[in-house]
Amino acid sequence: MTMAKLVSLMATLATAITATVSHGESWTAKEMQSVLTTPSLEMTLQGGLPVRVVNTLSKTDLLTVPLDSPLSVELLVGQPVQLDQVDVQLIGDAEDDSVVRYRWALPGGDQVTFKWYLKEEDIVCEMAAETTRPIESIQLQLPRCDLRKHKMVWVTNFGISK
Repeated sequence: MTMAKLVSLMATLATAITATVSHGESWTAKEMQSVLTTPSLEMTLQGGLPVRVVNTLSKTDLLTVPLDSPLSVELLVGQPVQLDQVDVQLIGDAEDDSVVRYRWALPGGDQVTFKWYLKEEDIVCEMAAETTRPIESIQLQLPRCDLRKHKMVWVTNFGISK
């Protein structure tokens, strides 16, 4: 599997999502973890971010993000945030266990929601933001990911890959 499929968040997956509902936890808390699995891939989400992806057939780590040191991401362009300053909420879906949502309350009052769900055989991440001011864009980064070994495919909000 190439990193391009992970980055575009449309990896071929026929998976089950397991998650625990928690409120107001640190993003690194065990309760903030969800795991997506297929016969060939296992993806661990921590606080809404992919932090580990393993090819289960070759036992190869495709992505590993250590959780033992401070981490910063830029979800709202031009506004980096330290994840240790984010209040994270993991929300299950009572009607559909193949949907999991994470809500981040950022310093300054902004909120970002990640919705991870299955669509046919794909895993999809939708993001939304409630902000205190207009923003230029919203993005999902894969922190500490060495992209030099992988091809990149970006999918715009119009469904066009680049």
